[in-house]
Amino acid sequence: MAAYSVNIKSSRYVGVDGKNDVTIRDDVKGQRAFFMAPQWARFVGEMHDIDVAIQHAMTLKPTNFKRHTGRNWHVSVMHEVPIVDVQHWYVRKTDNSLQPTPVGVADVFAVEQPEAGSHPDRKGRAATRSNIITMLA
Repeated sequence: MAAYSVNIKSSRYVGVDGKNDVTIRDDVKGQRAFFMAPQWARFVGEMHDIDVAIQHAMTLKPTNFKRHTGRNWHVSVMHEVPIVDVQHWYVRKTDNSLQPTPVGVADVFAVEQPEAGSHPDRKGRAATRSNIITMLA
């Protein structure tokens, strides 16, 4: 149970327990991501690079961003699918390949109608920069 919990979006919560471990949860989608305090610190330290990857992906620049935040958790941003994905992974013993588990949380980039001078996406919409904290937290 969280010692402190904040409702950021209608169904998205960030909670911190007594050990300073952090949980991001989406009650509607049934998604969760768990960070021990050192993992959360590493994740927060990556936020600038995550935001840069989001900006690149939104302008359709090739983006294949993936960072390990500790204890088999990874954050990724790719230009093919407009999401930021915080996912728990495991190493398959048969071939040592990295495989995702169903545990994690993801959010879609925000898009809006194009304005003059904007860079539209494949569907003619202009991508807007969205901060990782606003998206995932």
